[in-house]
Amino acid sequence: VQLGPRSPLAGEAAQLIAEFTGFDRVTFANSGTEAVMAAMRLARTATGRRKIAIFENSYHGHADGTTARPQWQDGALSSLPIGSGVPPGAVEDLWILEYD
Repeated sequence: VQLGPRSPLAGEAAQLIAEFTGFDRVTFANSGTEAVMAAMRLARTATGRRKIAIFENSYHGHADGTTARPQWQDGALSSLPIGSGVPPGAVEDLWILEYD
């Protein structure tokens, strides 16, 4: 899916990056949100794990899967949506950690 215009050089740049890194595929993102969501998908695929750690008070994009706040309850960390428009299931696999 193309969300915006691409430079005529995008294909050549992708091929060079693939050759340099040894990867079969290269993707370009239109926004940081897209880049974060792609990175989360790749991390889950590579590790076989569902949990993703992000940092409190940091911006990870505006997608449902990153718009959460931490909640400690009975010594267990969980994530809650930051607003009623985000379904709880969208953030249940996030750990929101204090930075540093």
